[in-house]
Formats: sequence, structure tokens, C-alpha cells
Amino acid sequence: MNKREAHRLILVVDDNDDNRELLNLFLSDTGYVVVEARNGLEAIATASKSSPDLILMDLLMPVMDGFAAVRVIRQTAEISEIPIVACTALHSYRFAALDSGFDEFLTKPLDFRVLDKTLCQFLAQP
Repeated sequence: MNKREAHRLILVVDDNDDNRELLNLFLSDTGYVVVEARNGLEAIATASKSSPDLILMDLLMPVMDGFAAVRVIRQTAEISEIPIVACTALHSYRFAALDSGFDEFLTKPLDFRVLDKTLCQFLAQP
């Protein structure tokens, strides 16, 4: 990660506490600021409040899943342009995720080198 990307805000959305904690540790150690949500409904509220630079979102969660959340985010003017990366163990959901509005698709367990490249791709400043 470039120093110019430090302090960018990432929203991590996952119903699994361990997954959120692992991502939070990696992202924080890499220089990002992290906010968290446990489901799609919390993700929408948190994104609207904090305007993150990127969202990492699980697909299958209680209350509101990632598919529904990404559709709402894409229809909400002030947050519609935030890059959203699907993070799931379900490889077969790739095309459904991309069709529903996600910008990228990563599979769990996450390869942190691939995650870092993805973050740099979406967060690189001109």
C-alpha cells in the first residue's frame, strides 16, 4: 500500500465476528481506518453516516443480505458510487454478485495479497 492511501476508510460488513476482526486487523495494520457492520441493514446506515472509500461485504447475512444491501446502496445517491467488493466462501455466487451491483468478487478464505491489490485498484488516487 502506498502512503497516499493511508487513512482511507473501509467498511467491513460480515455477520461473523472472527471474519470482521481478521479483516480489521489486516486493514488497520496496512494503514486503513475501519468501521464495521454485522448485516446489510447496518451497512447501509453506516455507509450513509461515514461515507467510506470502499465496502467489503459478505453475501449471506441475517436481517439483510449483501445482495439486497448492494441494491439499496446503488439506489442511494450519496453513497451509490462507493466501490463494493463481495467477500464470500461461495465461489458459485460470483456472477450473481457482479450482476447485482458489486464491483469485485473475492473468495474466502481471503488471500491478503489479492485483497491488497484489489484495494489499491479501487483506492488509487490519480
